[in-house]
Parts: sequence; structure tokens; C-alpha cells
Amino acid sequence: MKRNFDRTFFKSSFASKTFSKRFGTKGYLYTLEVLMTTMLIFVTFAYTFRTTMERPELEAPLIKEYAYRVLKQLDDYGSLRSDVYTYNAQIAEKNIESDMRDYMPKKIGFEIEICATSDSCSQRNVPNGKSIFVFDYYLSGWKSYDFKRIRVYLWKNI
Repeated sequence: MKRNFDRTFFKSSFASKTFSKRFGTKGYLYTLEVLMTTMLIFVTFAYTFRTTMERPELEAPLIKEYAYRVLKQLDDYGSLRSDVYTYNAQIAEKNIESDMRDYMPKKIGFEIEICATSDSCSQRNVPNGKSIFVFDYYLSGWKSYDFKRIRVYLWKNI
């Protein structure tokens, strides 16, 4: 059983009038209102979050890791221990620095100090006014139990 609806009912009904008011002849105003609201929200978010995220400091750990690997490689080859325990501190420092210079990038400056584990290392030839990265490399001995500390000072050459 089919019902035939009277079309005049829909034309005169309240729902039809509301629908035509909202979406009918003035529907473009509603669309414009939605677009302006969306743009206003977007501009508000863009203004609020306009600052860029700061990148984490990755340079210092990478420079330290690179220098550590160079020292570890020299230690694995045996030249590091032989220099430290054969020569006095100044000659050993010069030998190690010349060996490291072959592997280190030119933009990274460095200074090596060799000292006993209980002594404080001097900071000669370390530049002032630059960010200095420091790490220690410990040697347990070479043919004896004489502990040594190699302090490495690193900085960027600009």
C-alpha cells in the first residue's frame, strides 16, 4: 500500500520553511560563514604556534663521539699506549695530536692533556671565548698498572 503525499503539505510545513531559509536562497551566506570561521580558527592556530621548534643540541655529543672513536682506534692499534707510556707527557701529547689530526675534521679544534688520574689536568692551549667540549679517556697501563687519564678538549673552528 503506497501513500501519496500531498506536496502542498511540504511546501507549507515549518520544516520546509526552515530548510529554505537555511539552505535555500541564502545558503551561500551560511557557506561563507563556515569558511570565515574556519579561516579564523586557522589564523588563530597559526599565530599561536608560529614559533619554530628548537632543534636539540646534537653537535656536542657527535663531536665527542667522533673524537672518542679516533682515540679508541689509536688505542686498538697500540700507538696510543706506546706514546703515553714511552715518552714524557709533552712529547706524547704532540704525537697523539698529530695522529688525531689525520682523522679529525678540519673544523674541529682539539687539545690533548695527559695526566695522572688523581691530578687535575692543565688547560694550556685551550682557547677562551669558545664552547669547549671535554671528555676523558682512561688507560689502565702498558706493561704495568700505571693508570693515566687523557683529557680531550674539543671546540669548533669557525
